[in-house]
Amino acid sequence: VEDGVVTIPAGRHGFQSGNIMVIDSYTGGKQLNFLADGIVEYEVPDDAPAKTYTVTIEACTVSAKQTPLTLTVNDSEESKVSITVPYTMGQWAFTEGVSVDLQPGSMLKFSRPAGSLGLAIKKILLT
Repeated sequence: VEDGVVTIPAGRHGFQSGNIMVIDSYTGGKQLNFLADGIVEYEVPDDAPAKTYTVTIEACTVSAKQTPLTLTVNDSEESKVSITVPYTMGQWAFTEGVSVDLQPGSMLKFSRPAGSLGLAIKKILLT
């Protein structure tokens, strides 16, 4: 947590399934690639205060036909929100933010359905 912003590197995930891999990023660090469908989970750090956060994702896409990314907090159906994945023309850009209530240790599950096209994620920001 720095200046009230929680940054979760995409390569620092927990559970994953589906067509996902973590590779070195050309801009340094790691990036997580949804090659198609899949699920990946991240834990909110213990030093993050409990509050309503705006979740944004630094993402890169090379196809204009993108399906949304679904975010579920602690496997609760009531917490499920859809994140629009922009067409970034191969450049890193941020998604529009979505608001979610989080506590330290909350589990963030991101999922994409079958038939989804490639999506690279560099980091998740909680502001």
